[in-house]
Amino acid sequence: MKRHLLSYLAGVFDGEGCVSICKKKQKGCVNPVYEVYLSVQMCDEAVPRLFQNTFGGSLIKHGYDQTRYKHWRPKWMWSVCSQKTVPVIRTLLPYVLLKRAQMEVAIHLLQNRTKHRNIGGKFIPTSETELALREADYILCRSLKGRLTPQKEGLVEPTHFMAI
Repeated sequence: MKRHLLSYLAGVFDGEGCVSICKKKQKGCVNPVYEVYLSVQMCDEAVPRLFQNTFGGSLIKHGYDQTRYKHWRPKWMWSVCSQKTVPVIRTLLPYVLLKRAQMEVAIHLLQNRTKHRNIGGKFIPTSETELALREADYILCRSLKGRLTPQKEGLVEPTHFMAI
């Protein structure tokens, strides 16, 4: 892939993207399931479609009740989840600035989890240590949302955000 395209997509992701680790309790499972989601939402279809064309994933159009929200436009959302997020994160990671820490936590969760094991017909449960690590990644990713700004990261001077 071309560097200028990846730089552009990383910039869009830094501004409009979302890295989420969702914790779900599934029926019949003792332990919670942790899933990584990446998404980009915009009113214009072109950029989310560019993410889909580049990385795969889903593209969904969300509409609004036009009788109630007359001035609202539909939004387009690109998303990818679970193991499919790994190549996206690895590709964008060298270029992202603000979402870097969240992406690193997501990769850590995905790379360090083991699959449910079944040895000789006997289920081997996930260890307490691994569950604690998953929960720590979940909490850390949530705590990083909205906490990093270009000023805090030393990327720009605060005066660059002032209205001219």
